[in-house]
Amino acid sequence: MSAMWRLARPIQLLADLILPDGCGACDRFLATGDGPWCPDCALQLGRATAAPYCPRCGLTGTEPASLADGCHRCREQPILFDGMARVGEYDGRLAEIIRAYKFARRQRLDRPLGVLLAAAITRQPWASELDALVPVPTSWRSWRRYSFSPPASLAHQVSRELGLPALPLLRERGKAHRQVGLTLPERVKNVRGRYHLRPGAKPAGSILCIVDDVSTSGSTLQEVARTLKTAGATRVYAAVLGRTNGNLDSPDF
Repeated sequence: MSAMWRLARPIQLLADLILPDGCGACDRFLATGDGPWCPDCALQLGRATAAPYCPRCGLTGTEPASLADGCHRCREQPILFDGMARVGEYDGRLAEIIRAYKFARRQRLDRPLGVLLAAAITRQPWASELDALVPVPTSWRSWRRYSFSPPASLAHQVSRELGLPALPLLRERGKAHRQVGLTLPERVKNVRGRYHLRPGAKPAGSILCIVDDVSTSGSTLQEVARTLKTAGATRVYAAVLGRTNGNLDSPDF
């Protein structure tokens, strides 16, 4: 997918030079240098990023929660990744921006979104321990739908911000169905055994951070973490733009 990303990215950059600048969230016209967000959208994004969340599962909550113990919703649940960083809850203006990024093919948003995700990672106590970023792999079917790989593009931008390598260690053999619309148990079954190490990938002994755009049930992050840890990764964390605030009353975690 990296070769296809390198082909698509220059095309998008050329379009960004030709088209007039506008707020990345609402398209309101911005004078040069005023971006990427208008004041109203910047305020809403600021509120989203400031919302407290559990550092173990990523769910929004106001109760004090530790990385070791988690919140009351995840405390008794087995979670394979070792902690989560997120930009905000998948709701409101942030959700609109992510949908525009993925489905409206606004690839220029990878830069400001990558900055936000890098900042979310930096705020975590484990940020300085990381050896590399690992984007969730995108299948050929998904690549055709989006015309690019959102996780890989985000990981590339976060890599630039944090000075960490973004390593495409995994490949997806192809999910039986899209995750959208599936129940929580169906999501778990749909991704089980779907991720595999690429030839030559050597995650053993590394401390890694999975990068994805949205986490709904956590099943994808769980399976990617399982694959990396089975291959010998020491610790595996996760970082996402948006985390839905569903419940964990399922075998998903």
